[in-house]
Amino acid sequence: MKLPKPTEGSFEPAPAGNHLAVCYRLVDLGTQESPMYGAKHQIVIGWELTDCLMDDGRPFTAQKWFTFSMHEKSNLRKDLESWRGRSFTEEEFETFDLKNILGTSCLLTVLHKDDNARVATVGALPKSMKKGKQVNETEFFSFQEPDEAAWAELPDWLKDKIALSPEYKALTEDPEAKDAEQEKKTLPLEDHSDIPF
Repeated sequence: MKLPKPTEGSFEPAPAGNHLAVCYRLVDLGTQESPMYGAKHQIVIGWELTDCLMDDGRPFTAQKWFTFSMHEKSNLRKDLESWRGRSFTEEEFETFDLKNILGTSCLLTVLHKDDNARVATVGALPKSMKKGKQVNETEFFSFQEPDEAAWAELPDWLKDKIALSPEYKALTEDPEAKDAEQEKKTLPLEDHSDIPF
Protein backbone atom coordinates (compact mmCIF):
# COMPACT_ATOMS: atom_id res chain seq x y z
CA MET A 1 0.00 0.00 0.00
CA LYS A 2 1.57 3.27 -1.14
CA LEU A 3 1.19 6.42 0.87
CA PRO A 4 -0.90 9.13 -0.81
CA LYS A 5 0.77 12.35 -1.77
CA PRO A 6 0.01 15.14 0.68
CA THR A 7 -2.61 17.55 -0.58
CA GLU A 8 -2.09 21.25 -0.27
CA GLY A 9 -4.27 22.96 2.31
CA SER A 10 -6.87 25.50 1.32
CA PHE A 11 -5.54 28.07 3.77
CA GLU A 12 -4.27 31.15 1.98
CA PRO A 13 -1.88 33.36 3.97
CA ALA A 14 -2.60 37.05 4.33
CA PRO A 15 -0.93 39.15 1.61
CA ALA A 16 2.33 40.85 2.49
CA GLY A 17 2.37 44.60 2.91
CA ASN A 18 0.78 47.34 4.99
CA HIS A 19 -2.89 46.91 5.84
CA LEU A 20 -5.75 48.59 7.65
CA ALA A 21 -6.72 46.04 10.31
CA VAL A 22 -9.14 45.52 13.18
CA CYS A 23 -8.42 43.38 16.24
CA TYR A 24 -11.03 40.64 16.65
CA ARG A 25 -9.17 37.99 18.65
CA LEU A 26 -7.56 38.05 22.10
CA VAL A 27 -6.98 34.61 23.57
CA ASP A 28 -5.11 33.53 26.69
CA LEU A 29 -3.15 30.37 25.84
CA GLY A 30 -1.96 29.73 29.39
CA THR A 31 1.57 28.51 30.03
CA GLN A 32 3.06 26.88 26.93
CA GLU A 33 6.31 24.97 26.58
CA SER A 34 8.87 26.26 24.10
CA PRO A 35 12.04 24.37 23.10
CA MET A 36 14.02 27.62 23.02
CA TYR A 37 12.56 29.59 25.92
CA GLY A 38 11.02 27.03 28.28
CA ALA A 39 7.60 27.52 29.85
CA LYS A 40 6.03 30.93 29.16
CA HIS A 41 2.54 32.31 29.66
CA GLN A 42 1.36 33.24 26.16
CA ILE A 43 -1.48 35.04 24.43
CA VAL A 44 -2.46 35.36 20.78
CA ILE A 45 -3.82 38.52 19.19
CA GLY A 46 -5.61 38.29 15.86
CA TRP A 47 -6.57 40.94 13.31
CA GLU A 48 -8.72 40.98 10.21
CA LEU A 49 -7.36 42.92 7.24
CA THR A 50 -10.32 45.10 6.33
CA ASP A 51 -8.70 46.36 3.13
CA CYS A 52 -7.94 42.92 1.75
CA LEU A 53 -10.59 40.28 1.05
CA MET A 54 -10.39 36.60 0.17
CA ASP A 55 -12.29 35.08 -2.77
CA ASP A 56 -15.29 34.36 -0.53
CA GLY A 57 -15.57 38.03 0.47
CA ARG A 58 -14.29 37.61 4.03
CA PRO A 59 -11.23 39.57 5.17
CA PHE A 60 -7.86 37.90 5.44
CA THR A 61 -6.68 37.42 9.01
CA ALA A 62 -3.27 37.57 10.66
CA GLN A 63 -2.13 36.91 14.20
CA LYS A 64 0.83 37.21 16.49
CA TRP A 65 1.84 35.19 19.55
CA PHE A 66 3.18 37.04 22.57
CA THR A 67 4.65 36.20 25.95
CA PHE A 68 2.10 37.62 28.40
CA SER A 69 4.44 40.21 29.87
CA MET A 70 4.43 43.99 30.06
CA HIS A 71 8.14 44.28 30.80
CA GLU A 72 9.54 47.37 29.07
CA LYS A 73 11.50 45.16 26.65
CA SER A 74 8.66 42.72 25.91
CA ASN A 75 7.24 42.50 22.39
CA LEU A 76 3.72 42.85 23.76
CA ARG A 77 4.45 46.18 25.41
CA LYS A 78 6.38 47.48 22.39
CA ASP A 79 3.54 46.61 20.01
CA LEU A 80 0.84 48.01 22.29
CA GLU A 81 2.69 51.30 22.66
CA SER A 82 3.32 51.49 18.91
CA TRP A 83 -0.39 50.77 18.35
CA ARG A 84 -1.42 53.49 20.82
CA GLY A 85 1.03 55.97 19.37
CA ARG A 86 2.58 56.69 22.76
CA SER A 87 3.97 55.01 25.86
CA PHE A 88 1.93 53.98 28.86
CA THR A 89 1.99 56.29 31.86
CA GLU A 90 2.56 54.60 35.22
CA GLU A 91 -1.13 55.09 36.09
CA GLU A 92 -2.28 53.59 32.79
CA PHE A 93 0.14 50.71 33.14
CA GLU A 94 -1.38 49.79 36.51
CA THR A 95 -5.01 49.98 35.34
CA PHE A 96 -4.90 48.98 31.66
CA ASP A 97 -7.33 46.24 30.60
CA LEU A 98 -6.03 44.36 27.56
CA LYS A 99 -9.61 43.76 26.38
CA ASN A 100 -9.59 47.41 25.24
CA ILE A 101 -7.74 46.39 22.07
CA LEU A 102 -10.69 44.34 20.77
CA GLY A 103 -12.50 46.11 17.93
CA THR A 104 -9.69 48.65 17.62
CA SER A 105 -8.16 49.59 14.25
CA CYS A 106 -4.46 49.78 13.47
CA LEU A 107 -1.93 49.63 10.66
CA LEU A 108 -0.47 46.16 10.34
CA THR A 109 2.64 45.20 8.40
CA VAL A 110 2.58 41.60 7.21
CA LEU A 111 5.72 39.87 5.92
CA HIS A 112 6.04 36.47 4.28
CA LYS A 113 8.67 34.09 5.58
CA ASP A 114 8.87 30.35 4.83
CA ASP A 115 5.46 30.51 3.10
CA ASN A 116 3.87 31.91 6.26
CA ALA A 117 2.40 35.36 6.88
CA ARG A 118 3.90 37.03 9.95
CA VAL A 119 2.88 40.25 11.65
CA ALA A 120 6.01 42.40 11.64
CA THR A 121 4.69 45.68 13.06
CA VAL A 122 1.54 47.09 14.63
CA GLY A 123 1.13 50.86 14.32
CA ALA A 124 -1.27 53.62 15.21
CA LEU A 125 -3.86 54.65 12.66
CA PRO A 126 -3.23 58.16 11.26
CA LYS A 127 -5.94 60.63 12.33
CA SER A 128 -6.85 61.19 8.69
CA MET A 129 -7.54 57.48 8.06
CA LYS A 130 -11.01 56.05 8.58
CA LYS A 131 -11.27 53.14 11.05
CA GLY A 132 -11.96 49.66 9.73
CA LYS A 133 -15.24 47.83 10.23
CA GLN A 134 -15.06 44.47 12.01
CA VAL A 135 -16.59 41.50 10.17
CA ASN A 136 -15.61 38.45 12.23
CA GLU A 137 -17.20 37.72 15.60
CA THR A 138 -15.05 38.84 18.53
CA GLU A 139 -13.05 36.00 20.08
CA PHE A 140 -12.00 36.50 23.70
CA PHE A 141 -10.89 33.96 26.28
CA SER A 142 -9.01 34.56 29.52
CA PHE A 143 -8.11 32.36 32.46
CA GLN A 144 -8.70 35.39 34.69
CA GLU A 145 -12.38 35.30 33.73
CA PRO A 146 -13.07 31.91 32.07
CA ASP A 147 -16.33 31.71 30.16
CA GLU A 148 -17.76 28.46 28.80
CA ALA A 149 -19.69 30.18 26.00
CA ALA A 150 -16.55 32.02 24.85
CA TRP A 151 -14.60 28.75 25.01
CA ALA A 152 -17.17 27.00 22.83
CA GLU A 153 -16.80 29.64 20.10
CA LEU A 154 -13.01 29.25 19.77
CA PRO A 155 -11.63 27.32 16.78
CA ASP A 156 -10.56 23.75 17.57
CA TRP A 157 -6.87 24.40 16.87
CA LEU A 158 -6.83 27.08 19.59
CA LYS A 159 -8.69 24.84 22.05
CA ASP A 160 -6.14 22.09 21.41
CA LYS A 161 -3.29 24.48 22.12
CA ILE A 162 -4.89 25.88 25.29
CA ALA A 163 -5.66 22.35 26.53
CA LEU A 164 -1.90 21.70 26.82
CA SER A 165 -1.54 24.39 29.50
CA PRO A 166 -1.45 23.67 33.24
CA GLU A 167 -4.02 26.46 33.72
CA TYR A 168 -6.52 24.58 31.57
CA LYS A 169 -5.81 21.30 33.33
CA ALA A 170 -6.29 22.93 36.73
CA LEU A 171 -9.52 24.53 35.57
CA THR A 172 -11.01 21.32 34.19
CA GLU A 173 -9.72 18.89 36.81
CA ASP A 174 -10.67 21.02 39.82
CA PRO A 175 -14.02 22.87 39.57
CA GLU A 176 -12.95 25.18 42.40
CA ALA A 177 -9.78 26.26 40.60
CA LYS A 178 -11.41 29.22 38.91
CA ASP A 179 -12.60 30.51 42.29
CA ALA A 180 -9.03 30.33 43.54
CA GLU A 181 -7.71 32.38 40.59
CA GLN A 182 -7.13 36.01 41.53
CA GLU A 183 -8.87 38.38 39.16
CA LYS A 184 -7.13 41.67 38.49
CA LYS A 185 -9.24 44.71 39.22
CA THR A 186 -9.14 47.27 36.46
CA LEU A 187 -10.15 50.89 36.45
CA PRO A 188 -11.33 52.79 33.38
CA LEU A 189 -8.65 54.66 31.48
CA GLU A 190 -8.78 58.40 31.18
CA ASP A 191 -10.46 59.61 28.01
CA HIS A 192 -7.74 60.31 25.42
CA SER A 193 -9.31 61.13 22.07
CA ASP A 194 -5.95 60.88 20.30
CA ILE A 195 -5.24 57.22 21.15
CA PRO A 196 -7.26 54.13 20.18
CA PHE A 197 -7.22 52.43 23.60
